[in-house]
Amino acid sequence: METITAETPITAGMIDAAEAIGACAGPLAWLRAEPRQWRDVPADWRRWLAGSPAVAKLPELALALARDENLWVRAALAGNRALAALPEVALMLSADPEPYVRWWLADTLADSSALPAVAAVLATDPDVTVRYRAAGNAATPPAVLAVLATDSNVTVRYRAADNAARQSGR
Repeated sequence: METITAETPITAGMIDAAEAIGACAGPLAWLRAEPRQWRDVPADWRRWLAGSPAVAKLPELALALARDENLWVRAALAGNRALAALPEVALMLSADPEPYVRWWLADTLADSSALPAVAAVLATDPDVTVRYRAAGNAATPPAVLAVLATDSNVTVRYRAADNAARQSGR
């Protein structure tokens, strides 16, 4: 798997892959017009790629988007449910320095049975809002809810207990 960096040239194969996942004609024409590097791709276009369900078919692109300098690109990726197919990318985002990215991840991926390691990381996140969101996610694994039930924050504990009760049908 190729590592995509800011200096990575945009290849015809990359453009074809973007076209295959539904990229618009205008951006595709712009990319084909002259040689470009990854750094030249506007943040709005990177954000669209990050939110596309098809990004799971392009793991090297997902990894590049997880390292993107733009908070909104990383947040769009964190909010993409297709990341369940890319646990290494989700785990990378669970350590993102920006809490907002981790909030999105807690809302969207803590519910995936494919990502128990991510849910466990989010349950011990330093940001209370991340833990609160993980505690309220309807399918957060019971083992993670047990950790959240002992949280230092009362609202996180309450939400974890309420979620556990709903999951058990009480």
